[in-house]
Amino acid sequence: MTTAPASLLPIALEAVAIASNLMRTRVPGLLTAKGDRDMASEVDYAIERAIRDHLRTKTPGIWSRFTASLRTT
Repeated sequence: MTTAPASLLPIALEAVAIASNLMRTRVPGLLTAKGDRDMASEVDYAIERAIRDHLRTKTPGIWSRFTASLRTT
């Protein structure tokens, strides 16, 4: 897979559609403190997982470089 920005646009748009669908079709659920002032709902975490899974599947080369960079910081 190429990592040219234009080639990644369809994948990004799919990710937006996934997030949009989850936001429109699910109730927020429980809220969890995410920091001093930030809160996150169960839907927020579901969206995060779905987007992560989507990107891991559609861009494995980019995903592996991204996760490797997290381990070195």
